[in-house]
Amino acid sequence: MPDPVDTLLAQQHDRTAVVRDLGAQQDNLTAAIDAYRTAWRAATSAGWTKRDLTRAGMIDPSRLPRAARRQADNATEE
Repeated sequence: MPDPVDTLLAQQHDRTAVVRDLGAQQDNLTAAIDAYRTAWRAATSAGWTKRDLTRAGMIDPSRLPRAARRQADNATEE
């Protein structure tokens, strides 16, 4: 019969791994949104109008989420 403590620790490890992956994906999403906003500004600076871009299927950056930045894992550990 497996040790209940080992079972709980294994489950906790799995949960920790999943939430770390989620945090990494949030960081990737935030970086992608920042890059998209930068590209949008470049496009509008080059003469494209908001109307032109949205009619072409681009998403207006004001409709994108404003993601809060996560602190680095090692910055919160003491």
